[in-house]
Formats: sequence, structure tokens, C-alpha cells
Amino acid sequence: MNSDDTLDHLIDLISFYKQKIKDGTLSGSEGSNYLRALMLLGLKDSVLRTRQLEQLSDGFEIVNLPFSGKS
Repeated sequence: MNSDDTLDHLIDLISFYKQKIKDGTLSGSEGSNYLRALMLLGLKDSVLRTRQLEQLSDGFEIVNLPFSGKS
């Protein structure tokens, strides 16, 4: 299973648990799984944002200013 399939499965799992919440049939253990799935999805998003920021920061050069800071 590649990473896109895994992410799709995780999103489907979250949708399934959201429907159970709407129906009022979510059990305690399912609620725990739902929170874990949300956490994993948040971590995935956080990792992607961090990688994107790192790539952006690598592309910029530091400007040499005509003055020096006070020591």
C-alpha cells in the first residue's frame, strides 16, 4: 500500500467515525480510534508543512547588510 492509499484510507476512516457520531452510535473504543486517526492526519499535515517551509527557506539567500549589529 503506497502513501496515497494509506492517506485515503485514513480519511475514509475519519469519515466513517464522523458518521457514527452523527448517528449517535460511536462507542468509547471507536472514539479513541477516531481521535488517533485525527491525530495522525494532523501529524501528516504538520510534516508536510514543515517540509514545505524548509524547502522555501533553503531557496533564499541571506542579504549582507551594510551595517553590523552591536555586540
